[in-house]
Amino acid sequence: MQELGGTDSYTNAISDIYQDNFDEGIFTGKGIYDVEIFHKLLSKEIPENTVLSHDLLEGNYLRCGLATDILLLDDYPSKYNTYCLRQARWIRGDFQISKWLKNEIITKNGTKKENPLRTSF
Repeated sequence: MQELGGTDSYTNAISDIYQDNFDEGIFTGKGIYDVEIFHKLLSKEIPENTVLSHDLLEGNYLRCGLATDILLLDDYPSKYNTYCLRQARWIRGDFQISKWLKNEIITKNGTKKENPLRTSF
């Protein structure tokens, strides 16, 4: 028998730090985007198996915004250990994307290029 976890609603989002400070948003796990554009922009950009937490990068490359009038629900772990594992994965992913704070990034084919994302205040 599978235990069911709770739900985590995004309904409390009234502001987004990225939206407020950079005029750009992130997916926060949910997003609507054009798959062809997504593939065109990112297929040669991010090296394979180097970014676990990709929402911030995808949101900045694809330029999404915050919608607060849509109710979205997400599964929430039913066990504390499962929750801790998810949090560890997310934190590890946040460290992986710190490379995008630099002026240059390394692309999927190994070449350096100017960082296309706005990374300063």
